[in-house]
Amino acid sequence: MPVWTRSKYVSIYDDPALEFLESTQIQMALCDGISRKSDVAPSEVELDVPGVFWYGVRSLGESVGVVGLRPNAPFRGAATLVAVAIIRQYRGNALGTHSVLAVARKMKRDGVKLYGSVPRTNGRGLYFWLRCGYAPITLKEGASGETLFRKI
Repeated sequence: MPVWTRSKYVSIYDDPALEFLESTQIQMALCDGISRKSDVAPSEVELDVPGVFWYGVRSLGESVGVVGLRPNAPFRGAATLVAVAIIRQYRGNALGTHSVLAVARKMKRDGVKLYGSVPRTNGRGLYFWLRCGYAPITLKEGASGETLFRKI
């Protein structure tokens, strides 16, 4: 699997077959990203989102999560992380934060401004972006059910 970007603790990899998205644990982690009290079953998680590129997250040789990146959003020359999902057993080790930092460094090298997005129903997700050093912003044409974040 080709590594797309990496940090000291995580490797973000590109798997054109998207096999990592077939993992029930990854699907559960994505459900948690909608809301911890979500009634969405893992099999109902919509992964075929137009314009979103999915990347696997590995740490110490294990598949630990996934990130979803939408290029040219909210505007041309920017990109938005629409999903950062870490499998439950690997949480608490800052792997989500390290994933954001690795993607942010790659985007900066590529001259792209990185934003984060989280459903307003996910309080932990909102807090996650604040802990990563991002602040909520308002755009005139922002999606109604999401909060958009940018680096402070």
